[in-house]
Amino acid sequence: MAKSGKSIKIRPGQPAVRIYRMGRDVICESGLNRLVTNRLTIKAPPDTLIRIKAAGYPYRYYRGSVKITASGMARALHIVNKTGLEDYVGSVVGSEMDFRNIEALKVQAVIARTYALWHLSVTAGTGYDVSDNTQNQIYKGDLIMKPYCRQVALATRGEIITWSHRLILAAYSSTCGGQTASNQTVWGGKAIPYLKPVKDNGACADSPHYRWTFRISRDSLLGALHHALRGPVRDIAGLDTSQYGRITYVHLEISPEQHRTIKGTLFRKILLDQFGERSLESNWYSLQKENNMYIFHGRGMGHGVGLCQWGARGLALSGWNYRDILRFYYTGVKIEELDHIKGKYLPLAY
Repeated sequence: MAKSGKSIKIRPGQPAVRIYRMGRDVICESGLNRLVTNRLTIKAPPDTLIRIKAAGYPYRYYRGSVKITASGMARALHIVNKTGLEDYVGSVVGSEMDFRNIEALKVQAVIARTYALWHLSVTAGTGYDVSDNTQNQIYKGDLIMKPYCRQVALATRGEIITWSHRLILAAYSSTCGGQTASNQTVWGGKAIPYLKPVKDNGACADSPHYRWTFRISRDSLLGALHHALRGPVRDIAGLDTSQYGRITYVHLEISPEQHRTIKGTLFRKILLDQFGERSLESNWYSLQKENNMYIFHGRGMGHGVGLCQWGARGLALSGWNYRDILRFYYTGVKIEELDHIKGKYLPLAY
């Protein structure tokens, strides 16, 4: 029986080990060797990758170390990878962008680094800094088939985005549809000065999400709303839009005498949860009712706040460099280097 916190070292060429959960313990088996602990740490030598295969997922490769514990979910394991900042950034670049344009990838590298550092304060006490999915940024470990992404991270090493000497919330989404949105329009709260709406003049027009249509039967949509809102819904009575056309509120008819208003973000989340990410791709759409169908005609993909990834690609193809692209989408910001402010307290710009 191993003590809590016991670590093991995996050497190159060693046979694969099997790791699984039994109750609150983590079991690690390799041949006749068996380790039982409640916290397993796997460390790799420098320039060596840890390869992990989870059921139902392809292999992933990680640098640094991996800590495995029993999560709160039955039979599930909680995996945290500890790695260097630039290794993390390189992975996010390739996980978030499937482009080969170097200037566009540099844009993503600076954003990924800035976002990760900004988010450190939000996840304090959770045991990790950022999640590996769209809740924060997509991170798939070391992307061995995309070595150029790590090179891009190193080429922009330490570069971050600041506003008024403060680290910004570097929000971004796939496709703005021609116009980014302010944080206030999408999330509410106080307007953040560097997240103002920006018209990109069709820079993201090559995106497959630039314009889209989603059709759904009346019964399916109203059934999803009924389930999510725990009450009957008869119809969509109307939509409120922001100055630039994004949906802010959705008015629902509960009965001929009763209506209910919900935020546009909640309406979109209900559809995404029920019908997938290719349903209501953004909050910028119009609604058409035809027989027993609801037809949504939309623009863009994602929340639309901050930088547009496909727009960054379009501007890069037009000859813009990555610093100019960043300053275009984030109003009034500067590109600084961490080394120049090392040792100083870096406040956050909300």
